[in-house]
Amino acid sequence: MNLYSRPLLLGIWVAIIIALGYVWAILIERKAYREYPAFSAIVTFEVVRHLVGFHVATYHAHQLQIFFWATYPPELVILVALVLEVFHVLFHPFSTLPKQTIPHFLQAIIAVALVAVTFAVRFPGAQATAWMTFARAMDQVVSWVLCGVFGFIVIFAKYFGIPWRHRVYGIAAGFLLYLCVDVTVTTMIAQYRLPPYSPIGLLDMLAYLLACLVWAYYFTKPEEPRVVPNLEQIERIRALVGSHAIAIDRVRHHGRKCPD
Repeated sequence: MNLYSRPLLLGIWVAIIIALGYVWAILIERKAYREYPAFSAIVTFEVVRHLVGFHVATYHAHQLQIFFWATYPPELVILVALVLEVFHVLFHPFSTLPKQTIPHFLQAIIAVALVAVTFAVRFPGAQATAWMTFARAMDQVVSWVLCGVFGFIVIFAKYFGIPWRHRVYGIAAGFLLYLCVDVTVTTMIAQYRLPPYSPIGLLDMLAYLLACLVWAYYFTKPEEPRVVPNLEQIERIRALVGSHAIAIDRVRHHGRKCPD
């Protein structure tokens, strides 16, 4: 892949680097890295990853896919830390939560993961090698699970007293925007053996650029303070999440019963 022969890809890539650098500069200038260390870590990691990836794409294009797969595991570790960081803000103070609130959230996430794994096992796609088929299938699962996690956060944020102008809401909304597109792109790439930088792959990059702009907006604006939810709101969340987990679990069991 010659990066300079594809001006659209080149322009989007450069725009992402600039947007990520801007978000990183805001985090440093406002000392927001103290309050959101995991988010700051993922932004820092992505700045370096995209800069090095740009160099690899320019001078060692044949090694670009290897580079991105090699950086995938540390990225995933930081994303897990980010989810835990957002959950800490979302559920704090823990003492005010009914006993089954967190277990029901975990059940809903596990149910989404099981649906994603079931789909990946039943429809693994067709890649050049068995290793790539496995890697693409796992990429699907991770995208689906993260999309579900941030989707639950955005949906139930206000019930936990997180207003839409709060930075946690902005972090979750940015990732949800990107992951909704990423779920579609990774699934189609896995199922139809499309090249990563096909036109549909550019949609993934555009969604990531929009996510960066969302994060920049939220960290440049004053943060609206959080309101601690009352017991009635928490009980409503617990009931809603519990019903979602049951519904997703039923879908998973129905998928298992379907004939091949």
